[in-house]
Amino acid sequence: MEAAVTYSSSISKTATAQRLKESLVRIMSSKGYEYTTISDIIRDAGLSRTAFYYNYQDKDEMLNELFEDMQDGIVRSIIDSWGNKPEVNFEREPSLLKLFSYVSEHNDFFRLLYLQPAMLMTMYSSLVKGYSTDIRFVPILEDSSAVDFIDTARYFAIGVMSFLGYWVKNRGIMNVEEVSSELAKVNREKVADWFFVPSSKQIKVFAQQENSVDRRIERTRQAIQDAFLSLLGDSIHIEQLTVKHIAEKANIRRATFYAHYESKDRLIEDMMNVIIQNIVLRLVCEQQGSIGRLTALVQSVERLIVHLQSNAAFFCYLFKHTGLLTVFVARLLEALNSYYSAQQANVNFARETYVFYCSSMMLLFIMERIQALLGEKETMTPALLASKYVRLFDQKQFQIIIP
Repeated sequence: MEAAVTYSSSISKTATAQRLKESLVRIMSSKGYEYTTISDIIRDAGLSRTAFYYNYQDKDEMLNELFEDMQDGIVRSIIDSWGNKPEVNFEREPSLLKLFSYVSEHNDFFRLLYLQPAMLMTMYSSLVKGYSTDIRFVPILEDSSAVDFIDTARYFAIGVMSFLGYWVKNRGIMNVEEVSSELAKVNREKVADWFFVPSSKQIKVFAQQENSVDRRIERTRQAIQDAFLSLLGDSIHIEQLTVKHIAEKANIRRATFYAHYESKDRLIEDMMNVIIQNIVLRLVCEQQGSIGRLTALVQSVERLIVHLQSNAAFFCYLFKHTGLLTVFVARLLEALNSYYSAQQANVNFARETYVFYCSSMMLLFIMERIQALLGEKETMTPALLASKYVRLFDQKQFQIIIP
């Protein structure tokens, strides 16, 4: 343990802060943030408690600074790559090499994000801020008012986080140059149709599952689930919520509840699976009759957004319970992988890249929508939001503005 630390200059303070942040990442990798203590951090860094409190008030302040560092690094790598250009056209495969070189230098941190959904979304929020204040991408559209720079900041943050996930998954298999080249191809070819396409194989499985359930059983389970959500909306603490409460709200006997679910936890797990199944069902985009491609795509996205809104109380509950949120994200990602694996997309790069990119993009899009929903920050209608995102999923050419 270091006996004393001298702060005669800002350089020594900066070096100490960096050691502490590096230790924070190492400890979180094994214990998670919630169970990481200041004693753990200073022990790993070989520094005194005085040194810690000279730099930070608490571990939350240090974590926030760590996220700001990573945000600055990612945005700076983007500016260094494209900031001297008036616009960028992804059909010409702009280089992502500087981005992945930066990520490679901080691989432990970015790997950690994909183990903890709450941290993943914190990084997303940091990137939205960076894409709003440090560099802006304005889509070059006939109707310039259709999408603003805040919409684009959200979209680029989702895209970058998806790319970072691809790097984390393939590090050790592909080098920085190979990852950059593969994802540049994704940027060049991506279209909204990748994300909302009918998958007859997947839908057939879901339809069989639905048809196998007796309608009376289905109605009773729906009543139980609606009662549970209603009680959550009444702000009853989950730990105080009992089977008796749920049964009374659903106007059934407790014995009826137990005939369908052995416990409250099993009810929650079943609801989670049903929500995920319905998310996948809403990824289907059927063009019928006179409905054109864009209209059909917008309708699909709108249906998905409305479905998320209708389950706001359940998502609020999930976001308050880290363990359940982690399970939900893992199961949703598994379902998305299965859905996109069944697609027959015509792409000029590895099929597994297509599956991973679509799955991670859609996962982050869904998480972003839930986060906005729970934060009550969204004022736009689902139809307007859907229209904006379909345009962005299709968009290739952007004007670059350095504020």
